[in-house]
Amino acid sequence: MERNLAQQQDATVGGVYRGQAGYKNFIEKKESQIGGNKYTGTQGPIRAPQFFRATCRFDYQPDICKDYKDTGFCGFGDSCKFMHDRGNHKTGWQMEQEW
Repeated sequence: MERNLAQQQDATVGGVYRGQAGYKNFIEKKESQIGGNKYTGTQGPIRAPQFFRATCRFDYQPDICKDYKDTGFCGFGDSCKFMHDRGNHKTGWQMEQEW
């Protein structure tokens, strides 16, 4: 670890190309931070889990979607601007009785 830190400090001096292995990390870290990161496993930015998506849309109009209320299906899906209420769906035989 000390050798890598010394090489990074010497990389700017001398003007010698050291290849990809001589890449200098411009973010200065203390030795205590590096040791702590190795212990916790957080070497870089922490990525959010892929199975959890924190996107929610609540900007629909307060009206209820007519297609979704009548048939239980809407062609617009999640991009529908009306509210899809799951309160009282009609089954197929109930819709045919009303028809």
